[in-house]
Amino acid sequence: MKECGMNVVDPVVPDNPEQSPPVVWAAPAGGPGRGVEGAMREAAEAARRRYGKPAKLLLVVLREKCTDEYQEVKRVSDMELGIPSQVVAGNKAKVGTTARGGGVQYCANVVLKINNKLGGVNVKLSGGIRCLPVIGGDRAPPFMVLGADVTHPTGASAPARGSEGSLRDASVAAVVASLDGSLGRWGSRVLLQAGRQEVISDMGGAVRELLLEFYKANRGVKPQRLVMYRDGVSEGQFEQVLAEEYTAIRKACLDLEANYRPAITFVVVQKRHNTRLFPADQAAADKNGNVVPGTVVDRGITSPDAFDFYLNSHAGLQGTNKPAHYHILVDEIGFGADGIQLLTYWMCYLYQRTTRSVSYCPPAYYADRAAFRGRTLLAAATSSSDSASETGSLQAGAAGGRPQQFAGIHRDLGNLLYF
Repeated sequence: MKECGMNVVDPVVPDNPEQSPPVVWAAPAGGPGRGVEGAMREAAEAARRRYGKPAKLLLVVLREKCTDEYQEVKRVSDMELGIPSQVVAGNKAKVGTTARGGGVQYCANVVLKINNKLGGVNVKLSGGIRCLPVIGGDRAPPFMVLGADVTHPTGASAPARGSEGSLRDASVAAVVASLDGSLGRWGSRVLLQAGRQEVISDMGGAVRELLLEFYKANRGVKPQRLVMYRDGVSEGQFEQVLAEEYTAIRKACLDLEANYRPAITFVVVQKRHNTRLFPADQAAADKNGNVVPGTVVDRGITSPDAFDFYLNSHAGLQGTNKPAHYHILVDEIGFGADGIQLLTYWMCYLYQRTTRSVSYCPPAYYADRAAFRGRTLLAAATSSSDSASETGSLQAGAAGGRPQQFAGIHRDLGNLLYF
C-alpha cells in the first residue's frame, strides 16, 4: 500500500504486535472455535479499542479462494457490520510465488480495491472534466453519470417473468451514480424486484437518493446533465425501458424540485451479441490481430434508422475482442455521434480496479458488479437463515406501487465502491 502511494498510518511491525494493526485468528470452516462472523466482529472491536474510532476496513486472509467462506465474509461486512472487507487468498499473495497473478502483482491489484473501499480514487483524467467532450469543460454545468443493471435468478427453479415468490427467487437490480467530476467516487443502491423482470421498478427512488447524495457531496450543487448507461436490455424492450425508466428519472428530478429539469441522455449497453470487428489491414492491427482500442463502427452494420454504434475500447489479452454495442435512446444533452462515442471511450480508462481500459463503460460495469454482489449477499442471507427468507415474500405490488427494497446493504456503504 505504501509503495502504491497510500498513506498507511500504522503499518505492520514484524515481531511487535503491540505496534501493528490488531490480528484475529479464526478457525477454518467447520472447525472448532469462533466462526467467520465472530472473528470479524472481534476484529472490528479490537480495532475500535486500539484506535479509539470505528474500523474502516477488515482485511480477511483466507488460505485459498473458497466460495462459501467468501460469501459469509461479505454477508457479515456488507450487511451486518457496514465495514468494507477485502478478501485476500493467502496462496496467491505470497511474495515470490510463480503462479500467474501472484505475489507482488496480486498485492498491487488488491491495493487498487482497498483504496476504493476507503474512498480513494485510483484513476482520473489528467485534464479533469475539461477533457470530457460536450459534458465537461471549465464552464460546463455539473453533471452526473449513472449506470443500471438487473441480475436474474438462474436454474430450473427460477420463477417466471414478473412472478412473485420468495426472496431467493427475486431479481436484483442496481443503480450507481458518480458523485464528483473525477468519475472516481460512486454511490450505489441495490434493490429487489419480481423475478425475471428486466425493467427496474424503483428506478425513480434510487435515482432520487443518489441525486441527494450528489447534492450533499458537492455543497448544495445539483447536476444539470444526467447520462444513464443502462446494461442488459434487449432491443425488444427499448420502448418499455424508455417509457418507464426514463420517465422515472425525470419524475425523480421533479420530486426534488418543481422546476428541476436536467438534460438527460439515455444509453443502452449491450454485450451479448455475435458481432466481431477485424482490421482490413493487418498493419493496423494490434499484436493479437484485433482492431486497436478506440475503433468505432457506426455505419454499415448498425441500424439504418436508430442512433447506435459499436466500440472496441480495450486491448484484449488473448483471442478476438468483443466490442460493446451502444444504443442512444434519448440525447437531450446533444452529444451527437462524435461526442457520445468519445465520452464513452475515454470513460473506459476510468475503471477504478485496473490500470487498463475495459471492454465497456464503467457505469454499466459498476452496476453489473453491484447487482452481482447483491445476488451473492442474497444467497448468503437465505442460506444462513432459510426459515426467515421463506417467510419473507417479495411484494411487487406493495403500497404505493414500490417494490420491496433490498435492505441487506448497510447504509454506511452506499457511497463507496465496496463491491
